[in-house]
Amino acid sequence: TQSVLDDLGDDDDEQDAGEDAAAAAEALAAKIAAAEEAAAADQVVEEEAPPAEEPVDEWQETVKEQLAKVEDMLKDDPENEQFKELRQTLLDEIAKAPAPPPEPYAVKGQVSCYVIERHNGQMVVMPFDWCEKYRPVDVSEPDVSRYDPFLLAEDHLAETVNELQIGLVRAHSLAIRDLRKWYQKKDTIESSDPRVVFSIKGRPDIQLRSTVREKTLSPAWAESFELELMWDEIKEDPTLTIRIEDYDGKLSKSESMGICEIPLSGREHTRSREWYTLQVDPSNKKGLVTGEVEIVLRWRHVPSRVFKPFAGLEDNLQKCPNELIIGLGRGRNLPIMDRSLFSKGGSSDPRVVVWIEGVDEPLVSSTKKKSLNPCWREVFKLEVPPTLEDPILRIKCEDWDLVGKPDSMGLVDVPLIDYRIQLGFTSIDHRQKTRQWLALGPDPKAKKLKPQGELEIELWMRYSLELDFD
Repeated sequence: TQSVLDDLGDDDDEQDAGEDAAAAAEALAAKIAAAEEAAAADQVVEEEAPPAEEPVDEWQETVKEQLAKVEDMLKDDPENEQFKELRQTLLDEIAKAPAPPPEPYAVKGQVSCYVIERHNGQMVVMPFDWCEKYRPVDVSEPDVSRYDPFLLAEDHLAETVNELQIGLVRAHSLAIRDLRKWYQKKDTIESSDPRVVFSIKGRPDIQLRSTVREKTLSPAWAESFELELMWDEIKEDPTLTIRIEDYDGKLSKSESMGICEIPLSGREHTRSREWYTLQVDPSNKKGLVTGEVEIVLRWRHVPSRVFKPFAGLEDNLQKCPNELIIGLGRGRNLPIMDRSLFSKGGSSDPRVVVWIEGVDEPLVSSTKKKSLNPCWREVFKLEVPPTLEDPILRIKCEDWDLVGKPDSMGLVDVPLIDYRIQLGFTSIDHRQKTRQWLALGPDPKAKKLKPQGELEIELWMRYSLELDFD
């Protein structure tokens, strides 16, 4: 029995030893796996970088898109020189090495093309949609974005407008007119010297000029002008013409950089601030026209500009009138008497002579030098004696000359019906203040003259105690 038990004990020891070896192997395998996992966790695996995308030259892409648009425009108008020049500019731009566009001043605008200064200082014409989001400015010019004139100017809405206020703020992206000369250095920057000329359609005597901004395509002025302009003077076609020109000195003729016309109809008693796109000047179609100009306009009524020839004068309705008051206001479209030697135009030096036929010595106004649309605002008083039959008021406009007699520019007669009856009726509506434009007629003493133009005349018949000696 004892031997059997000893044999069983030996078998148990062998079994225990086998189990211990298996457990040790499993523990070793677990340690190896844990070590491998730790090593894998600690190891940094570098991932392959994605292939770099080729940079897209948006500048060149935009050029090509706009070139396609220009080609379409040329199909509709193949003889348009401006389109041809624009097309060649775009082709030249494509042939150049790509360059990033400049950083423009971010203000939205509405124009078709611009002159853009590249980083290398070169000026190129870019009529791009990309550019339409911006209005480039010249950093050397003053900041006039806050210039806002005529905000507090008084107006009288019930009265007729008689003063036009013009605020010239700035312009941008103007065309180049001063090109590099052959003798100048290659790094010379091409630019312009812009100034602005304001004029009124039908009023050649009105010429308002701004200062000159030197060597800039985005000038800033911040200048204001006040112009006496009444509605009845231009009621047929009221238009303000803005002409930007490149000033080349007193001895050279300025070259147009473009014009824009602003209709004034509907702007009475209003104020506006707008950008206007420049168009080709019919008088000078050479060169490309680009850019915009910012203008402030206000057409208002100013009491101080109203001509009141009868102010302070009294009348006695119980007495028969014995005095004629004449208010000489303005003249318009008078004939040219002094022809220019160097052009087709010319001017005149008008003055007005008034008298009653057979009564007083003529009364003469002041002379307005070099004007076809003069403004006098002068008052004359003429006695009309009761003994005079069929009195006639004569108004003569003449051109004053330094040497020799004045030349007649036209004559107008205003018949005064016999007013010696009790009520004193006349052809100018007795006791009523009248204002009218009188057309100049022929002068018998100047048969070669072709009469032209009108005079603004105000008349009033009244009783004057100073002339009554009874």
